[in-house]
Amino acid sequence: MSQVTSLKSRALSSVVKQLDRYLQAVPELPFTVRADLLRLACKRGLIRDDNLPQLLTDGSMTLDFSHSDAVGDAALVLVAAKCPYLTSLNLNWTVRAQDLSTDGVTDEGIHALAKSCPNLQWLLCRNRGNITSSSVIAITKRCQLLRTLDLGGCIIDDSLLTAVAENCHSLKSINLSFTSVTSKGFASLCHTESACFRTLEEIHATNCAQICDDAIQCAARLPSLSILIFHNCRLVTEASRLHLDDILQRQQGRARRERRPGAKPRPVQMSWTVY
Repeated sequence: MSQVTSLKSRALSSVVKQLDRYLQAVPELPFTVRADLLRLACKRGLIRDDNLPQLLTDGSMTLDFSHSDAVGDAALVLVAAKCPYLTSLNLNWTVRAQDLSTDGVTDEGIHALAKSCPNLQWLLCRNRGNITSSSVIAITKRCQLLRTLDLGGCIIDDSLLTAVAENCHSLKSINLSFTSVTSKGFASLCHTESACFRTLEEIHATNCAQICDDAIQCAARLPSLSILIFHNCRLVTEASRLHLDDILQRQQGRARRERRPGAKPRPVQMSWTVY
């Protein structure tokens, strides 16, 4: 069995190295082979708008385009059409493009996903500077199973946080770093009547220039929060650190009192810079 697996892996690797040469023959391959070929091409950053139609398998549930710089809206429209059961899509970029015209992923592609992929649970769009609150709001309204939103570096404002608070009953993690959200948006996100008040476990808010101590104190009230990151938020002061220290001490004391024999307390990770 190991020899067969090795031969298959070598064959897939050989095809991927000469992908353009064999591209027209890919649709004739068995479904499972095409799926493996797609995963390998994704890992090597070879996916483009023009070759995805030959590579994409109907019904794919998990796609990672984070290594592929040439993926744009055309690819996302195709994914929306062929993958209605999609649950996870990774569009993260390591660094935000200096020239946004080179980033082909825009609101158009995200809107297409919102219309056709209601089972989406993980949407990662970090450093995609052409994605705005408008399309992500559509995602929150149509994709009721959302668990993770990575929007760091996108064009996001408080309107998105209001939509999350109204629609995202399963959200566990959100990245808002390098966005324009304010303390008012945090108040909506972390309000006791927010849809994700009891589910939200992780918030990243690094370099959010418009949040202040009020935002941090709102976030600290979330009962399931275990990770809170807010470096380089220049309106956040020592008052937030003292408030968080007090909350951590109370949580640890409560965990010690309520812990059942053999149970471990819930870990809490908080990291910040204050000015």
